[in-house]
Amino acid sequence: MESTSKYWIPVFNILESELNIFLTHPKYVKVIRSKKTDKKDSKWIANIFKQDLLKYSFIPPKNIRELRKISHYRIKLVNKRSSERNRYQNCMTVSNIALASVSTDHLGKNCKAAMDEILKSDIITEDNLKKILKGSVSKKSDQIFQAIQNSHIESDQRFKINCTIKHMNNLDEYIQNWLVFETTSCSMCSFGYQE
Repeated sequence: MESTSKYWIPVFNILESELNIFLTHPKYVKVIRSKKTDKKDSKWIANIFKQDLLKYSFIPPKNIRELRKISHYRIKLVNKRSSERNRYQNCMTVSNIALASVSTDHLGKNCKAAMDEILKSDIITEDNLKKILKGSVSKKSDQIFQAIQNSHIESDQRFKINCTIKHMNNLDEYIQNWLVFETTSCSMCSFGYQE
């Protein structure tokens, strides 16, 4: 079978349990330039297969393919979350909020609490900030206050920050759920190894 885009996958999935399928890359079965048809291509592939001239692609077993799909999707979710974090940081920069210069984790609990206060309140005082901050970061309340003191959030940036926060929270939840699903799928998979 010649692999063309993703169209070979459903056919392969149906036939793999009943037949021994050999998948090959199109560049290995190129026909001499002429008018191409599916029938001519099929004959050509059959002929070079009979002569044992095909290079086959490795197709892992079904359980491994499923795990790969699961892992690839989780990676895509993590990449989306990274994009949202960058968007969030850009909104903070545009709004003159310099929490990243004071805290190593501008997405940590304390910085999130400070951002919530900035988004809720029109006026932020150092006393309000001290009440919000927990742990060792509370000792840096004066530095954090200076980092947010001259902030000015435009309405579009406020909307964007709120959207990115919600989206990051959703993505965090999806990633956690997907990780549980991935772990469960991995533990249920039989890799054919025996102790």
